[in-house]
Amino acid sequence: MSFILRRLVFYLVAAWVALTINFFIPRAMPGNAVQSIMSKFPNLQPSAYHALEVNADLATLAGASTTAAQTQALVPIEQFVAANLPIIPTTTASEWFEYNSQNYTGWPTQDNPYETGQPSGTNNGPGSGTDEVVILHLSPRT
Repeated sequence: MSFILRRLVFYLVAAWVALTINFFIPRAMPGNAVQSIMSKFPNLQPSAYHALEVNADLATLAGASTTAAQTQALVPIEQFVAANLPIIPTTTASEWFEYNSQNYTGWPTQDNPYETGQPSGTNNGPGSGTDEVVILHLSPRT
């Protein structure tokens, strides 16, 4: 029993030290810790500075109390994302099928899209796939 108690006390002390170092000490320091560290590296990529600006814009958005203020706070964030995001997804209706029609026919096609092919089925939750629907439509190639 004393072995378990000693281990438990050790883990509690280790967790307290880790939490103190990671969360409490940096928040108790004066100034902005990220800005002070970044000022020590003048050759830092400009995108890192922009990320700090976006963080400030996100803080402004979080503090906005009205819809008009939120809309105004979103403008610089939208501009940053539009200028720096490598790809902007424009659809959520992707086709996920990958199949081989060498031995079976009846797979969903553009002309007959009876199934979406999403890994989770019809977006009803995990494990609700509708592979059975596809299997029932397949027939051996003759």
